Amino acid sequence: MELARCARREGAYDQATSECDQAIELAEGLGRPVLIARACQEGGLIRHLAGDPGRARELHGRALSQAEDAADTETVIAACRDLGRLARRDRHDTGEDSAESWYGRALSLAEAAGDEQTAIGCAQQLALSAIRREAPQDARRLSARRPELCGPFGEDEGGGDGLAECRAGLGAEFTDSGRPDEAIGFTTASFLALIEIDAQSAQQQAALLQRQRAELGTEAFAALLAEHVTGAAHEELMKISESAASADQDSQDQDHDHHRDHGGHHRHGAGE
Repeated sequence: MELARCARREGAYDQATSECDQAIELAEGLGRPVLIARACQEGGLIRHLAGDPGRARELHGRALSQAEDAADTETVIAACRDLGRLARRDRHDTGEDSAESWYGRALSLAEAAGDEQTAIGCAQQLALSAIRREAPQDARRLSARRPELCGPFGEDEGGGDGLAECRAGLGAEFTDSGRPDEAIGFTTASFLALIEIDAQSAQQQAALLQRQRAELGTEAFAALLAEHVTGAAHEELMKISESAASADQDSQDQDHDHHRDHGGHHRHGAGE
């Protein structure tokens, strides 16, 4: 499993998929639902990043089923959260199998388990969903409970050095855990707060934005970024995030031309 995680973090999705498939097979051989659930959960993260949402949904669904059988609350929360990400990707905000339902369940379980970091991530997505549904009062209610949330529902987007550092940590953790789509808002808010007071820390956030764009793809990154900033600020942040993403896209294009018939996955973008 750790080999799969390392490969995922490096963007080597073919290798990560292979390692994860082996982990699932070994877990099945041992007949251990907890291990099967966790291997499937990691596999879903990898397939989502590699641009295969259908297979990602299958793996997260299996992870959820196995985790529920094993009473593995941590993996149940993670699977619900990632099924919410897939629903959001499909712009399915309400009803059954929606971002609202999956993230709502994950938030309730995370709060009960005392997992505040996951609760913040889920609350953030529920608040953004409320804005998309034109229910700003729901977004403000969530934001009032958790000042770490960032988006068009709070009075003060800055919040001081402490809040900027907290958001920076959240953005880094969510990106590293395979959820760059959830991280963008926190990284953006942190960058904008730090740019005037701590150039070195702001540069670290800029590098993280570049990584998020490379992993998500430019189109998905731009759309997610637009939930937090618009106009000139959006244009500037797109430029700041461009360097690493452009070089990566050139590599993708060359690789695609050379391996057109091989069906390989390497940073195709979770938003595609």
